[in-house]
Amino acid sequence: MASAIALSFFGCGKTASEPSSPLGAGAGSGEGGFSFTGATGGPDAGCDDAEATDAGSGCTGDEPLVDYGSQVLPILQACTGELCHGAPSREGLVGQLATECCDGRLLVKPGDARGSYLMDKIANVRLCAGGPMPLGQPMLSMTDSEIVRAWICGGAKSD
Repeated sequence: MASAIALSFFGCGKTASEPSSPLGAGAGSGEGGFSFTGATGGPDAGCDDAEATDAGSGCTGDEPLVDYGSQVLPILQACTGELCHGAPSREGLVGQLATECCDGRLLVKPGDARGSYLMDKIANVRLCAGGPMPLGQPMLSMTDSEIVRAWICGGAKSD
């Protein structure tokens, strides 16, 4: 069972006390990470730039098979700072609305890395609120970002 984490919101008429995405908010910095060609960011990108998610899936079709429990979850659990949240369950990510966004974007849209807000948070693009993941720490390495992307592209399966 997934639990909601309370985070701050910007726009969409939401308040800081409403439950939010389990993906974090705030500001962060670092090197590495994954980016989508042609993606745009900004605090209102999730509301004003919804068409950007229609620019293809961000998947090549030849990604390796990736297991959530043994490969993706350890990456999400690696955040150890005081501003980190617990790693969400697979069910708490896949097919769940990104409540920070008002464009209907999903946290993880199986088979569509570019349409998955998790990848936006990792790559620091098209953010609806807050900053990139992991908050206040260096961005994920290209290897870790690619593992998450490959998992999403492979259908975000449990194993």
